[in-house]
Amino acid sequence: MNFAQPETTVIEIMPYRSHESTVPVVCRLASSGQPEPCVGYIYYVQSQLLDHSYWILPTPVNSEGNLNVSLTRVERLLNSLV
Repeated sequence: MNFAQPETTVIEIMPYRSHESTVPVVCRLASSGQPEPCVGYIYYVQSQLLDHSYWILPTPVNSEGNLNVSLTRVERLLNSLV
């Protein structure tokens, strides 16, 4: 991203745990009640500063901690961008 031309399209695959939330939760309080570092939107901020087009693809994490990215969803997103 750092060296890409302006107007580059960035697609971030954002993992989330579907049993905890229906959308990605990237900033929340730790179990101790203290805030945890919020790093989930670094690529968004960076893409805005570099004049890129940013898209997020929320993807649930399964019970084993793996992401199973739907290629159909990726294809639909890519087709909507052209």
